[in-house]
Amino acid sequence: MRSPSCTAKSMPNEDPHRAAPLPPSAFARPCSRALWPCIAGSPTNERDFPVPSDPHKAEIRQQKCHDGNVEISSTHLKGEVMTIDHVGIDLAKNVFALHGVNSSGVVLLRQPKVARAKLNALVASLPPCTIGIEACSGAHHWARSFAAHGHTVKLIAPKLVSPYRMSGKQGKNDAADAAAICEALQRPNMRFVPVKSEDQQSRLLIHRARQGFVAARTATINRIRGLLTEFGFVLPQKADVVRHHPHSPRHSSPRDGPS
Repeated sequence: MRSPSCTAKSMPNEDPHRAAPLPPSAFARPCSRALWPCIAGSPTNERDFPVPSDPHKAEIRQQKCHDGNVEISSTHLKGEVMTIDHVGIDLAKNVFALHGVNSSGVVLLRQPKVARAKLNALVASLPPCTIGIEACSGAHHWARSFAAHGHTVKLIAPKLVSPYRMSGKQGKNDAADAAAICEALQRPNMRFVPVKSEDQQSRLLIHRARQGFVAARTATINRIRGLLTEFGFVLPQKADVVRHHPHSPRHSSPRDGPS
């Protein structure tokens, strides 16, 4: 075992060309560039430690991707393929919000305001990934449009997305809704709504229109029965009776006199 009092000159196996150790003051913060002549003029961070650079990699783009279409994080390098796995889209009439993450949950895509005319082109420029949207008005149309670009589209019921929204004022915006949809999309036990084709939606439209007409007919019949009651005509709750026998009272009218 070496003695603590031994020096570099007393050790025969010591390399004579080895540089002398730096004094403890060299490791103080902030350190001086005079003590680090080998990194003078090289790019350093705020603590004056050298930043490794790779000449084979292109520069880091902090705001936009190399194609200039989407905003990304500062870890994306020019020439690399974006690895977006899940994208949440908050649907609206004119302005949409997008939120995309990779397999590790790192946000790579954040677009809080996308015009309706640019949404389809933006989604088409993304690599194939899983897109989640709420099952609301127009969701099936957008799902078919996104699937045509090679994406996997899943519809989520709005009530299943609500638990993942931020509470307070920070969660009441389109960007927070898109982030909540993206988070709900990654849950392993999430239940999804099947995407309907145009033929299925057309058949459903006929049934929904008929239901609306039936409800309007029932409301009209009840309105007529209520008005006739004011004149002493009480009719049963049957559409056929009101339609064919509107003047057959169940009770005598006051103007008919005593029976």
